[in-house]
Amino acid sequence: MTSHTSNRALTETLRRFVSLVRLEHALFSLPLFISGALLAGPGRFPSWLDWLYIAVAGTSARNLALALNRFIDRHIDSRNPRTSTRELPAGRLNTLQVQFFIALNLVLYAVSAWLIAPICLVLGWIPLAIFTLYPFMKRFTSLCHFGVGAGLAMAPLGGYLAAAKEWPLSVPAWLLAGFTFLWVSGFDIIYAQADVEYDRRTGVHSLPARLGGVAMRVSAALHMGAILALLLLWALYFNHAGWLWLPTGAMAVLFYLQHMHSGDIEFAAFRVNTLVGFVMLLFVWVGVA
Repeated sequence: MTSHTSNRALTETLRRFVSLVRLEHALFSLPLFISGALLAGPGRFPSWLDWLYIAVAGTSARNLALALNRFIDRHIDSRNPRTSTRELPAGRLNTLQVQFFIALNLVLYAVSAWLIAPICLVLGWIPLAIFTLYPFMKRFTSLCHFGVGAGLAMAPLGGYLAAAKEWPLSVPAWLLAGFTFLWVSGFDIIYAQADVEYDRRTGVHSLPARLGGVAMRVSAALHMGAILALLLLWALYFNHAGWLWLPTGAMAVLFYLQHMHSGDIEFAAFRVNTLVGFVMLLFVWVGVA
């Protein structure tokens, strides 16, 4: 095999790993870590080196969660026409390669957490437990969407812990985690609409499969609860920041767009939600400035 052919094969394999975890959507989760870190206060603002460790820990945690999900669900995905073209069901990656990728990201996560502070490594098992449990939830409960919300809610808590380097976490950090939990659980319900018929036929649990159109009302209620969490954070801790009406209003508009265009899953569940993360970051930045 020539050097050029070998390099091309390596590039193609890396591209498949990027596609496996949709690495471009890391922009979706990184603002959550940054927002949590900002809540720790200016006196505990992370150093540039800590920011690097936070970025590595956040990205590797996300890669680990997505790869675990794809690995655990590989047989379900292979039977679903929408997901059968993913890397594992389609055979573009094999189970050994994905297991290696999971192990690699686990090492990166552990090392970067330890470099931030020992307490980050000590508590780092909590999100790992959620990441492992969530893929199994759809096998026995329609509340599986809240597993996704719980996993992403760890991001602002992790960002705060990385900056403060101490336990317990502050009430504002928990409010931001509550916002994330409600927001992500709500949009995962929207996302699950794409598989309603398949889920009902095969016994996979989801709220849209169980409740039909009523599930969208549940999603809307969760998103209204998310806005309430922001309003509580503003009223109790950011009451000096009058300009917070701007990101709060923008957040309400983005949630409205998700529900108005819920039939377009790529737009509603991914493009809009990338913006939600950055609007949340703007909200926190204005609030703590």
